[in-house]
Amino acid sequence: MEYQKIGLLDKKIEDFVSICNEFWPRSFWTIFKKDQQTIDDTEIYLIIKEEKVIGGAVLNTQKLVSTYLDKEKLQRRNQLSKTGYKGCSYFVISSSHRGQGFGSLLINHIQSQNSKIWLRALKQNIENFYLKNGFKLEMNTSENDPQRLLTFSK
Repeated sequence: MEYQKIGLLDKKIEDFVSICNEFWPRSFWTIFKKDQQTIDDTEIYLIIKEEKVIGGAVLNTQKLVSTYLDKEKLQRRNQLSKTGYKGCSYFVISSSHRGQGFGSLLINHIQSQNSKIWLRALKQNIENFYLKNGFKLEMNTSENDPQRLLTFSK
């Protein structure tokens, strides 16, 4: 097992994008602005097995894709971003490697490299995965927003 941290301009991004496209209908790549600030600020962590990218995560201090409908969650997310938390916009393991512990390995590696992380979870089973791996529930679902805000800090 190998981990690599890459940037938006790295050639291995294409392998990661193909995994993201398995799960999200819109193109992963088009979400990221190609300006220098975004390029400099974005970190992509890959998990590699037998020289093949099997998953990864995108961390960024900017507010790229994680939007909340609930005003209180939006305010809390903005506070977290201002106090050194990095947002995990994407976290994905290829469908053929799910359920084998690779997600926990990757999240633990990312936690060893970053002391403060926030993310959103839409489904209960996804929330349980993050809680099992050291995150805490910061804000739960609300009437007008089904997303949960979770945080990790050392």
